[in-house]
Amino acid sequence: ILDAKLKKLGISTKNKSFTEKVIDAKTYDLAIENGRKKKKKARGMSTFDFDETVGVSENYVFATKGGLKQKRKIASAEWPLVGDQLLKEGWKMDFTDFNRVTNGKPGPLMQKMKNQIKKYGSENVFILTARAPESQKAIHDWLKSEGIEIPIENITGLGNSTGEAKAMWMLEKFSEGYNDMYFVDDAMPNVKAVKDVLNQLDIKSKVQQALMSKNLDIDINNIMDHSLGIEPQKVFSKAEAKVRGKDIKRRR
Repeated sequence: ILDAKLKKLGISTKNKSFTEKVIDAKTYDLAIENGRKKKKKARGMSTFDFDETVGVSENYVFATKGGLKQKRKIASAEWPLVGDQLLKEGWKMDFTDFNRVTNGKPGPLMQKMKNQIKKYGSENVFILTARAPESQKAIHDWLKSEGIEIPIENITGLGNSTGEAKAMWMLEKFSEGYNDMYFVDDAMPNVKAVKDVLNQLDIKSKVQQALMSKNLDIDINNIMDHSLGIEPQKVFSKAEAKVRGKDIKRRR
């Protein structure tokens, strides 16, 4: 019965203890009960991922395999793309570098977070990160240095990179009475998991993916340097480019 309830929401019970399943099922029951209430006072909240969303920090996952024979250093932006596959391949991960914020810079949703605090109050704005709970203070201190002050208890480090973990956390918040929910994350699996859960309940919600803007000129120039030996800072007129390129095969 417990498994069936959670599977309805797309929440897997694999590798969960009986106690964890009971807690999740109780949260589900309370959420359903709240969803059925006819007269509900609007209560809004905004939830932001940290890495590549509110902030950009130079942190790395250190992966090892076969003892210490194979090693990999994975940047935070790369982790959502390769993490699951590496874990399936048997790599062991060390996330301790993520307990601090290193050379932090504002992410694409920092201003949005500031706007939400101004609109709804800091007590209803949250950071939900896959980082470990030990990262809470470092994130809180860095946000404060950027002019963002929210209660430190509003920063949750799940120590879990799955979308299901974030979806379950959002479900818990709904069971606490929040019913107008905004969620943003840079990883599409997390966005999808949260959206799937919220769509099945009577919740006013907006779930979106944070996308970092990129300077494509720089990327293309670096490709030209690698492929054609043209230094990235070089600038050519249209006429000169035609002369230089007329004898180069089209595909190259």
